[in-house]
Amino acid sequence: MNLKNFHIFFIVIATLFCLGFGSWCTGDTYPAAKGFEPLGYLSFAGALALVVYGAVYFKKLHLLNKAAS
Repeated sequence: MNLKNFHIFFIVIATLFCLGFGSWCTGDTYPAAKGFEPLGYLSFAGALALVVYGAVYFKKLHLLNKAAS
């Protein structure tokens, strides 16, 4: 696995962790901890930012591979 593929893999894993943490923070499984709710929304925003970053990185990687061949 080269560094480019690892970078894409890491972005996907980080996005999934952000979504999981966000759903845990905003879920009703632990109603006494309402202080975690803003962290959940920040985590969802981070996941969205990671998706945008991953799309931009993937597009740039695709253009670089196209130019190299």
